Amino acid sequence: MVPSFYNLDYTGPAGHMVFNDTGDLRFGYFDISYMKDGMSYPYVKVKLDKFEFRPNTTIIYPGRTTEKPAGTIARHEVNPNIYKGYGLFVLIMSVLGFASCVLMVVLIFLFRHLKPIMAASPFFCYLQLVGLAMMYVGIVLCLGKPTVVKCVLLQLFLTVGFSLTMGSIIAKNYSFQNVFTIRTTRLKSYYLVRMVGVIMALAVLPLIVWYAIFPMQVIEYDLSVTTFCWLCAYPTAKVGSWENFTISELAVGVWCFLLVAVSTFLAFKTRNISSKWSETNQIAYVSYNTGIATLIASPAFFLPLDNYIVSFYLKISSALFALTFSLAVLYFPKFFVIFRVILKETTKFSLYRMNADSEVELTKPSYSSSLEDNLNLNMVAKNLFDFTVQAHEGVLPVKKMARFEFFSIWELKHIILVPMKQSFVLTDKSKKNATLHSYTDCEIIPSEEESHHSFRVRTDDGLVFLFQVSDREALERWFKWFKGGKADDATVKKDIPVPLDQLSLPKLQSTTFGVGNNSGTTSIAQPSMAAHSSFYTPSAFSTSQQVQDGSQSALHNPLISINSLGHNMSGINGGSFGVVESKWKRYP
Repeated sequence: MVPSFYNLDYTGPAGHMVFNDTGDLRFGYFDISYMKDGMSYPYVKVKLDKFEFRPNTTIIYPGRTTEKPAGTIARHEVNPNIYKGYGLFVLIMSVLGFASCVLMVVLIFLFRHLKPIMAASPFFCYLQLVGLAMMYVGIVLCLGKPTVVKCVLLQLFLTVGFSLTMGSIIAKNYSFQNVFTIRTTRLKSYYLVRMVGVIMALAVLPLIVWYAIFPMQVIEYDLSVTTFCWLCAYPTAKVGSWENFTISELAVGVWCFLLVAVSTFLAFKTRNISSKWSETNQIAYVSYNTGIATLIASPAFFLPLDNYIVSFYLKISSALFALTFSLAVLYFPKFFVIFRVILKETTKFSLYRMNADSEVELTKPSYSSSLEDNLNLNMVAKNLFDFTVQAHEGVLPVKKMARFEFFSIWELKHIILVPMKQSFVLTDKSKKNATLHSYTDCEIIPSEEESHHSFRVRTDDGLVFLFQVSDREALERWFKWFKGGKADDATVKKDIPVPLDQLSLPKLQSTTFGVGNNSGTTSIAQPSMAAHSSFYTPSAFSTSQQVQDGSQSALHNPLISINSLGHNMSGINGGSFGVVESKWKRYP
């Protein structure tokens, strides 16, 4: 039997009495007295751990003195505060982080029209920054003596802030992963915001229920004879309350750990599309770092209360490092972009205020001999090409099939198809990574939905690639090209060149080689012809970039016809990609 067995509702002279496991009185009503001349004199009344000193009463210590003996050791708390070294460091870092979050919110709102900011979705940037700022505030609330209000706000701020930050990261990774497989209505901002709201509600709900059932109190826990710490506890909770955490905090911790795991998994799946989306690499780094910080802080939840200071340092240090790292990785590139824009505008304003002579010299246009450049291009073309080959070029969503379906993702690729060689080249937007594949078979994938059009290509080394197009006409066109046939006259027809200002924007954003005549081939001696058809173009490629890429590919790739040179000089050649429309809405 333990001493707590004797808690049989004893009632002392002043009220109820409760004993702890060591047999000492934990709660009770009694007087504390001191001895003088063999007589006891009460000087303080204890009521439920609260001392009430009697008025006009002084303690007479041995030797008939009222001064406390020098050998008495004073007790002190170990809770870090803003006046100590570690607490001051945490306060400074939190204030700097909070100020950086506020600054970035203002800058993103003022420069939300910039492409890097638009690609990152300003609204989700606001959610992430608000979440980071709330977690910085929650860390500051950990310092000093706690109160009931501080304990409640601490848990709510950390939980809500973490849910907003990780929920936004998961929503962005979700949109990157499914940008080609899910319809646009499920990738819009309002749908993704609802996802973040559900994540936050599931994280906060256990805490709210626990607060409603059990009231919170601040207690002192003795670590040694001279040290103690203040803790937020639930004295009335008989079940589900342990030394380090409660069942509600355990549920929140498990949910947050699942969020980190999902974010890390999605970051791993989208690791190869960093050239298409401006934030994929940053989100991956943040997800991995958050997972590592979570693993480092996990032992702190299992340490006994006697190691309170070690547990506190481990939790706060891990959280502060993860917060600062996330803020720096996600928003330092955006700050650098905005700073360059501000610096550029300032430089323009300074040049405007310069004297007239300097202004003329700085703004004077430069001229070059276009005839000489054209002659050089023709000389290079005659040396490089002594035969004619048919090739087709486009930008299509491509998926390389893996052993497991969930490891395969859609990517926007630049494809160059050479039917005569039974091969095709896949490159990314930067043109730095290119892969050559020889295919053996091509087949159309049947689909029950009218809006889904895709075909499958098998290579000689056993790989399988899936391609998406915008409509049935584009599907048949690409299928015939892969089979080595010519496109129908209704699809590819011969046209006369038209002025540049009369061409629509999509036709300036694409190029198809070797389809300018009925034979499907173009010789060097033939003049460049314009081929137009009904197609859609991706918004990822601008007009100037497509025109430039077309000329470079014609000069340096022997698989492509010299017809692309005419495209570069005249600016009127067009073709068919068969991909999505350029008026697509931007996704966050």
